[in-house]
Amino acid sequence: MIKLSLEHLQVNQKLARNIYDQDGRLLLARDILLEPRHIEQLLKKGFEEVYLWEETSAEEKTELDNRAAMRKAVLLPGIGTAVEAFREFMLSLSQGHAITLNQVEDTVDLIYPEIIGSNNILNQIKLLRQKDEYTMKHSVSVSIIAVKLGEGMGLNNKSLRCLAKAALLHDIGKARIPMDLINKPAQLTSQEHKEMQQHPLYGFRIAQEMQLTENEVITAILQHHEHFDGSGYPFKVLGHKLHIFSRIIAVADVFDALTSDRPYRKALPLFEALDEVVNRSLGHLDPFITRRLISYVLNVIPGEMVKLSDGSIASVVLVNQNEPQRPMIRVKDQFINLQEERRLHVIDLA
Repeated sequence: MIKLSLEHLQVNQKLARNIYDQDGRLLLARDILLEPRHIEQLLKKGFEEVYLWEETSAEEKTELDNRAAMRKAVLLPGIGTAVEAFREFMLSLSQGHAITLNQVEDTVDLIYPEIIGSNNILNQIKLLRQKDEYTMKHSVSVSIIAVKLGEGMGLNNKSLRCLAKAALLHDIGKARIPMDLINKPAQLTSQEHKEMQQHPLYGFRIAQEMQLTENEVITAILQHHEHFDGSGYPFKVLGHKLHIFSRIIAVADVFDALTSDRPYRKALPLFEALDEVVNRSLGHLDPFITRRLISYVLNVIPGEMVKLSDGSIASVVLVNQNEPQRPMIRVKDQFINLQEERRLHVIDLA
C-alpha cells in the first residue's frame, strides 16, 4: 500500500482504502479501479492524497482492457439508419416525388429511443461526421442535439419526440434547392443567397404536401433561421414570438454547422465553436438555450480525450466553469491546469 498525492494519481490504479466525505458517507469504495470521473470527484471534494495498492494483477489488467473496449464509441444503429433514410427523403423530393408522414414517423422511431438513452451525444455526433456528407447527416445531428437540449429544459416525452421530428425536418426544404448551390465552395451571390433563404418556405410546403398536422413542427420548419433580435428570415420574427422548438433547433443548427466541415470552410474546434455560439447569443440565438448547450457539454466532457496545441493527447479531468475552454487535463501521469498553463490549449476532441 502506498500514499499518493492526487497530482501523481494515475487512471486505473486500485484504491486501497475507502474514502468518505466530510459527513461520513462513503464516497469511493476500497478496491475500485480509478477512472477520470473519480479523480474529478476527489478534486472537487478537496482531497489531496489517497491510499493505493502498488500493483495491478494480470486479471485486473484484462478487466481494464475489457472496460476500455466497452467504452469505445460506436455509431448507434438507429442513428446510422436514419441518415440513410434522410438521404432517400432528399433524393425523392429533389426528383419531384413525395415522401409520406409514415416514413418520417418510422425514422423518428429509429433515433428517438437512442437519443434519450445516450448519456454523451458528442461521440455520436463525431461518428456521424466521419460517416457521410454534411447535408445528409446534418438534420440527424441537429435532431440529436435538439432533443438533448429539450430534455435538459424539462420538456415531456411527447414534446421531445415532436421536437425530434421538427429538427429532423428543419432543412427538408433544401431538397428544392439545386445541390450545386448547397455545396458551392465559394461565397454565394446576392441572388443565390436569396434563393437559399427560400428553403424554410419550401420546407413548409413539403410539410403541407405530406399532411403534417403538428403546428409546432411546421412552425419550427418555418422559423429555424429567424433570429432572436428579429434580423433573421424569412419573416424577421422577434425572439419572444418564436416557438420554443424554433429557438432550440436554431442553437442546435448553428452548433452542428460550426463543428462540421463545410464546402467553404473547415470545422471549428469544439471549444472555439462554443465561444462562437455564445457570441451569437448576443443577438441571433436565445441566450437561455445557448447556456443549456454550454452546460450540457461541460457535464459530459470530463473523461473525454482531447488534442492539445502541442500535438499531444490528454484526458479532461475537470472543466473550469470560468474558462470552459481551458480545463484541467491529464497527460500521461501529469495533471495540468490550462488556466495556469497558458502556453497550451485544447484544439478539439481526439
